Amino acid sequence: MQNDLIYAIWVNSQKYLILSGYCYCIKPYPEIISNRYEMEIMKEMRNKIKEVHNSNYRMGNSLEDIRTKLTELKIRCDKLDYTVESPFLIGTYYLKSLSYTRNLIENLFQYFYKHIGKLKCWAELLTPEDSTSIEDYMALIQPSKEYENNITEYTDSCKCMRSKRFERIKQKSCVKN
Repeated sequence: MQNDLIYAIWVNSQKYLILSGYCYCIKPYPEIISNRYEMEIMKEMRNKIKEVHNSNYRMGNSLEDIRTKLTELKIRCDKLDYTVESPFLIGTYYLKSLSYTRNLIENLFQYFYKHIGKLKCWAELLTPEDSTSIEDYMALIQPSKEYENNITEYTDSCKCMRSKRFERIKQKSCVKN
């Protein structure tokens, strides 16, 4: 959603810069023509920037809900008896240990918390006249790798929830090829 919004903001900022003559010494169009369009573009850009702020606000609220669930998880895990030899606590071949899973969840929470903080800060810097701030925000929301590559890397390396049937299917498909 934010990719589309930011792209629309960037396109409108380019239109605004051309109409207002911000890049040039003189305006390319007479003020009678350009003033109305400049106002329309500015209004549309402000609405889109407001949508970006609302999106960041909703993500922040969702993360706050996750924070409360995370503290609840910590409290429940502290009540567990770790002297019991349970596969959920110490882990098995297919299942990671509880401490590993808790550390993973906490690390992911910290990552998302920092990233949303960056998004909120950079969103405050978005201005219609400054296309570099818009381009910087665009770079911030771009994924570091392709989505498909991330999914295939994850499914290839994850064995915690995989059944033995999956291994047999994978072997059969290799034999057919």
